[in-house]
Amino acid sequence: MMQKMFVEWKESVLLYLYEHLNTEGTRTHVAPSEIRKGLSNGITEKYLARVIESLVEDGTVVRDPDYWLFTISNNGLLEVEIALGEGGKVPASDRSVSLNHNQILTIEKPIDDVLVALTADNGDPDSPGLRERLIGQIKAGLELIRAGEFRLYLLQVTLIQALSELIAKYKNPSIVALANALLGALVGQIVQAS
Repeated sequence: MMQKMFVEWKESVLLYLYEHLNTEGTRTHVAPSEIRKGLSNGITEKYLARVIESLVEDGTVVRDPDYWLFTISNNGLLEVEIALGEGGKVPASDRSVSLNHNQILTIEKPIDDVLVALTADNGDPDSPGLRERLIGQIKAGLELIRAGEFRLYLLQVTLIQALSELIAKYKNPSIVALANALLGALVGQIVQAS
């Protein structure tokens, strides 16, 4: 029997965390031992630790700051939902996405709204440079959207990661709400483009 490859284990862990988040219950984070049991395909603890570490580095999995527990990030949710929306395997980040003119316009407006709000905001004194970096990443993502065709992983490392970080770290609730709305619009348009 052939062993799964590293990327396949990453896909399995990401999908397990996605399914765990979509089940009834109050816990959002799970321990590696629970993930290992849920996968039940013979992955060792050491190998699973490497897989989880890689997912955390990718920004698709988040570690609870106080415990050795993990959950799927907003970026990971987006990856899984895009892949599931196209009936594909998880993740599908290396594929090309093509948007039509109307889809581009649908995404452009909420991106502009977020950029205007961020530019007008004073930023967070506890995180100097955060606002400026997020603006830069969002602008880079906007250029990809305007191009109409791009690799999904490029959008992930620019716009999607910036929005995920904005939602998680930014203190202005109106900007966070705009970022959440943009992330929803983005997922919808990318799934339609698939």
